[in-house]
Amino acid sequence: MDGQTGFRRSEADMAVAKIAITLDQDILGKVDRLVQRRVFPNRSRVIQEAVREKVTRLSRYRLARECAKLDPKTEQAVTEEGWANIGLNEIIGETGPAGYRR
Repeated sequence: MDGQTGFRRSEADMAVAKIAITLDQDILGKVDRLVQRRVFPNRSRVIQEAVREKVTRLSRYRLARECAKLDPKTEQAVTEEGWANIGLNEIIGETGPAGYRR
């Protein structure tokens, strides 16, 4: 264990922290059944994977939500302005990536 951060190194040499959590008995029973059926090696791994999956899903959802706020016409104008400003149209002709045409 690292004396300064309180983290220890796992088998994959990834910094991990030991925490305490409170779970509903029903959820804990489901976690234990996953371990008993050897889907996961231990409770910690079940919870790590569940948290990782949830955080990843929330990140994707946030990205999708932010993208939905974008106005396609504004984004196209910004893109076209960027092409003109860096002079790529002159370098590569009037067609850019993916058949982009001015």
